[in-house]
Amino acid sequence: MQNRVGCDLCDKDWSGTTDTGGFIFKETPDVSWLVCPDCEPEIRKAIKASKRVQFVTAECATDECYVDFAAANRPRVTETYWVSIHGCHDATEFEFTLTPEEFKVVNRLAAACNEAQAYACMPEMILETYSSQPTTDAHPCETFDLEMTAEEREQALELGLTKQLPILKPEIPF
Repeated sequence: MQNRVGCDLCDKDWSGTTDTGGFIFKETPDVSWLVCPDCEPEIRKAIKASKRVQFVTAECATDECYVDFAAANRPRVTETYWVSIHGCHDATEFEFTLTPEEFKVVNRLAAACNEAQAYACMPEMILETYSSQPTTDAHPCETFDLEMTAEEREQALELGLTKQLPILKPEIPF
């Protein structure tokens, strides 16, 4: 895991900077917002206008850098994940950095996406830690397609559910 200091509003990475400013806004016991120096002026105006100043629970001192303030008040640990969204014909794969809380939400989204699949070639979403990135080019549709009979393959092709692959399994004529 890597340590990263960000802003909960703009998600700017402040790691390694020495800028001052920022604060924590906590309106409910379970949720707090780490606000960076860039977002601070606009958010302070909104807080004052909505008369919720009492929910600013911590402020960065003028002689303290935002990174130290954030680390002391609410460490933000992140991990980089390998995200793969694939169906029969194409796949989209990319790195994505998430906090543990964000991972829980995205993982629930992936599970709901995968559970809603109606057939094997519909998109599937997989999240893995970056270090366990898949090294195979295997495609779920290819496995599914090779197990079909010639008649099933024709029907699937007509419906656009699969791509044409060579028939590797000979059909028994009787």
